[in-house]
Amino acid sequence: MKKSIYRFITTFLMVGWMVVIFHFSAQPATESSEISGGFCGQLINAVNDRFELKMSEADILQLSEKIEFPVRKMAHMAEYAVLGLFCYLFSKGFFVSHEKCTGVSFVLVFLYAAGDELHQRFVPGRSGQFSDVLIDTLGGICMLLSLHLARKWYLHKCKKNKEAKKRN
Repeated sequence: MKKSIYRFITTFLMVGWMVVIFHFSAQPATESSEISGGFCGQLINAVNDRFELKMSEADILQLSEKIEFPVRKMAHMAEYAVLGLFCYLFSKGFFVSHEKCTGVSFVLVFLYAAGDELHQRFVPGRSGQFSDVLIDTLGGICMLLSLHLARKWYLHKCKKNKEAKKRN
């Protein structure tokens, strides 16, 4: 693929995903809470039905409220893991070095997370918190670590295949 086309596609993916994150962050607290609370309620209902737990509506509501916070934080991490992937792919269009791409991706994820939390300070009912910047960045780090490990595994496998071919 031509480098200019690759750069265009990866820029589009990265910026497009940033727009998605911005859209979620622009939701007022009540709307955001309704969405995550509804998701948690559906999740608990599905588990209740699947495993025939026979939980009461009050128990379902109480459990939904208990898991809402960790579910929201995992959603943040997942959003930023995807951003980490797109930032890495974007960086590959400009740098050859895996280490440089990883470093640039980390910085982009961190800066976007910080900017996103700053943006949330202006959204009704939302507050920008540095702890959320760290959680978001951790999502990106998890993706970058996964990419690093996958790359190491792939290179190791290639090396073993080369050695096997030499012996034959």
